[in-house]
Amino acid sequence: MCKEALTIKHCKLTSLHLSMCFLSYDSIPSLVEALPNKDCKLTSLSLNWNHIGKEGVAMLFKDALSSKSCILTELSLQHCSLSDLCMPSLCMTLRDEDCALKKL
Repeated sequence: MCKEALTIKHCKLTSLHLSMCFLSYDSIPSLVEALPNKDCKLTSLSLNWNHIGKEGVAMLFKDALSSKSCILTELSLQHCSLSDLCMPSLCMTLRDEDCALKKL
């Protein structure tokens, strides 16, 4: 659902706040497909208070934020059931020259 909505050429949405929406890891693949799409204009994404877990975070970092075409500059992940196991994928992504993130 997210991919279809966020990648329509006439969608002008630049900020998406999905805090406390009961999202889980299963919700992430759709976002991961949308974010690097050339028609997705999102620059800010808030996933606060959702249970996306380390697998969801790893998928976001590895498959979306490391993409040259992903223009997301702000990502908020407060209270998302993260652990130290997320750090390797986070660090790898932040070192990637294609990552546009400026605020985490």
